Amino acid sequence: MFNAYETLGIKPAFDLVLPDLEKAYIRCIGQIHPDQQRHLPEEQRKKSLEEAARVNEAYRILKDPLLRAQHLLGLHDSSPSFEISASSEILRESMTLRESLEEAEASEAIEPLLRETRQKVDVLLDELQSTFKVGDTLKNHTLVARLTYLKKFVQEAQEKLWSLEDGDER
Repeated sequence: MFNAYETLGIKPAFDLVLPDLEKAYIRCIGQIHPDQQRHLPEEQRKKSLEEAARVNEAYRILKDPLLRAQHLLGLHDSSPSFEISASSEILRESMTLRESLEEAEASEAIEPLLRETRQKVDVLLDELQSTFKVGDTLKNHTLVARLTYLKKFVQEAQEKLWSLEDGDER
């Protein structure tokens, strides 16, 4: 199984210091970057390119808090086929947000939804940091499920907002 932490040579944790993560990434990519491998035979360059792709993927996962949480849970889950099932409360919250977004016909209606949802995301990220420290796996799965729905909503709301703004400019 792919382990982004091992790939970058850092200790598995949810509460990463982003500048330290970036330093680990730069150190790893600098050692294997394809431009540094031009003098090697084709097969070794290809292997280096594949390793660079793994390093880039590890960095992409670990710099995003939601992807990092999902990855960390996947590393510690004894059942590789574990799927997060959203509670009825999470589904109800998601449906309510989506209905509000569908009804919104102006940016003035979407902006407060975005602001409130982003605040919820920030609170969830803080809570995740605490629950990962104490190792509450069930709570972590629940928080990640809720965070997944909220982040998806933020993306959809932002896209609708941009769409409305593009329409206003015409």
